[in-house]
Formats: sequence, structure tokens, C-alpha cells
Amino acid sequence: MIKPLEKVRFIYQKARHHRTFHADGAWASITPQLEIQVAFFNDLKPMPVETTHQVEASGVLGEEVERIQSPEDVIREVDITLVMSKDMMKRTIELLSRMVKEIEDNLPQITKESQEQTDENIPQVS
Repeated sequence: MIKPLEKVRFIYQKARHHRTFHADGAWASITPQLEIQVAFFNDLKPMPVETTHQVEASGVLGEEVERIQSPEDVIREVDITLVMSKDMMKRTIELLSRMVKEIEDNLPQITKESQEQTDENIPQVS
């Protein structure tokens, strides 16, 4: 008779192409397969369409004299889209909710410790 497992150990390894992303926001929808699709994005100021610079007599690039850019535009750059089943999304929401609660419960202590480190000019290790 096979004895049922009493515990299992998971070993975490980052995939070769693992990357860390910052997100300013997210967009979500339901896929035709009834899974949840979440796209994380950053809001960025667009680069100029073009710039014009003076050229010094020596041939060195000089001061910018003209810039063509739409100042009201914002680029919403989508870095990653996750697709999860409803059950996996529920578990992920529970995990993230616990993380938010831990931060909120420890915020006075975290803020105090951070201020003490800043006051003592100790570099923070992450």
C-alpha cells in the first residue's frame, strides 16, 4: 500500500528569461475560454518625434533648438499580460490581500525603521 504524502517541498528557481517589472496600473478582461486576462502597464512620457540641434563649427553636436512632441500624450506601455483560471486568480488575490494587510499592519514599524536607517545613513539591503 502506498503511503499518502504528508508534506511536499517546493524549490523556487527563476526561469532564464525571468524579469521584474514595475506597474503603474492594470487592465483586465475575460477571455473566450472564461479565463481572466490581466495586462500590467507603465505610463510614460513619449520621446520627441524629432529634435533639431545646432552644429558647432568644430562639427560637434550643439544645443537643441527645436523639438516636435505632443506634450499631452502619454504612452501606456504594456510589459506583461497574465492569463489565469478563475480559481488561480482567487488564490492570487488572497495572496496579494495578505501582503497588503501585512504592510498595513506593520506600516508604523516599517516607517519608523526606514526613518532610522535614513537618519543613520545606513544603506538599505534588499
